[in-house]
Amino acid sequence: MPVNFNSSFVSGCQRLPNGNTLICEGSMGRFFEVTREKERVWEYVSPFYFKFVPPSVLDWSNAVFRAYRYGPDHPGLADKILDPDRYELTLREKAAWKEKVVQDRMRRLGY
Repeated sequence: MPVNFNSSFVSGCQRLPNGNTLICEGSMGRFFEVTREKERVWEYVSPFYFKFVPPSVLDWSNAVFRAYRYGPDHPGLADKILDPDRYELTLREKAAWKEKVVQDRMRRLGY
């Protein structure tokens, strides 16, 4: 099923060495990778929401600035623990999950 997307700010893409493309849909907090045949390899939606201060049209947002894919052999990752299960949401992020607008948005995205 085709998915249309648009992010009017803070977005980008990166061609990967294997020919795939990493896409950052920044205003929606979404990263995903597609093959040359336009098949989605994986997708991630940031669960980290923040409240705009002062309030704006976008009350809560999980916008991200940019995504960049590093290979596992990148020197900056040497001796780093990369297990995502070691990270817990802070109290600030846990509070955002309770907001109905955040739950509704995640549900619309299929989470």
